[in-house]
Amino acid sequence: MRAAFGKVNTIHNHALDYIDRPLATVNLLGGEDGIDDAGVSVTRIFAGPKDWFLEGTAQVFRGDSADVFQANGRKDVSVVGHFRGYKDLSESTNLDIGLSYARGHNNNGSAFLTNLYGADATLRWKPLRRAVYNSVMWRNEFFLRSTRSVLNWDDAGDSTRVRPVQFIELPRQPPMDCGWTV
Repeated sequence: MRAAFGKVNTIHNHALDYIDRPLATVNLLGGEDGIDDAGVSVTRIFAGPKDWFLEGTAQVFRGDSADVFQANGRKDVSVVGHFRGYKDLSESTNLDIGLSYARGHNNNGSAFLTNLYGADATLRWKPLRRAVYNSVMWRNEFFLRSTRSVLNWDDAGDSTRVRPVQFIELPRQPPMDCGWTV
């Protein structure tokens, strides 16, 4: 099961709008497969204030997910939470924003944790009458990975990495995509 962390992590490789996953998701979320593992997921959708639709997802995984999390014992599970808001701004424009959190044990042992924080926003413009060639999708993701690890035999250290991802899709004849990572 894929974790509900951000936007790109939830999309299977064959359904991506581009050939390769962004480097930030490859480096921080565990390679081509991202965060995926056996587990349980609970999602709740409800109406929010001012015509916002809200969705909350909580997931518990076995604890092994590529290079991100590694279970050293049966109790070393990993958890993921995602909160998402969606709003139609006009007949042809909508906004989708979300916040994500994931926590799990790393390969240094049960006492050492990796925390992932994420924020995502997608703005879509697709007019109903001429949606075939006139549309724009602007997707942004921001990741922060904090890992507690062993530096030497006597003490532990922290490492933090931050990466933003941006992607703009401009369907034209021929289609054109543009994405970048810092």
